[in-house]
Amino acid sequence: QSHSSSSFKMVELLRYQIFLSYGAVILSIWYYALQNKPALTHCDSCCKPVLCYFPSQMREPIIDYAPLWVLVLLALYALGSVVIGVLTFADCPEAAKEVESDAKEGKAALKKMGMKL
Repeated sequence: QSHSSSSFKMVELLRYQIFLSYGAVILSIWYYALQNKPALTHCDSCCKPVLCYFPSQMREPIIDYAPLWVLVLLALYALGSVVIGVLTFADCPEAAKEVESDAKEGKAALKKMGMKL
């Protein structure tokens, strides 16, 4: 039994480590972008960074607030996942009938014990 519980803790620890790794990568990319902001926002005919497709007044704020954009995108992904899960949730008529019969049995047992419902 102790083997299975310790492996469960390792799985949780690995998820935690993966989460921290993704966070470190994202923050490293952001730090690089902050340090090289002039090169990333300067557009010439030779080479065009991706930010050149945005208007010039938006380029620096995109880099400055990149972690917030990541959080907003993560929140939208989470919201979308919940909405899709709710929309595709399958109805279970058999389970509904079972719960209804259990409720009727419970009410009958409580009435037998003298409770008024």
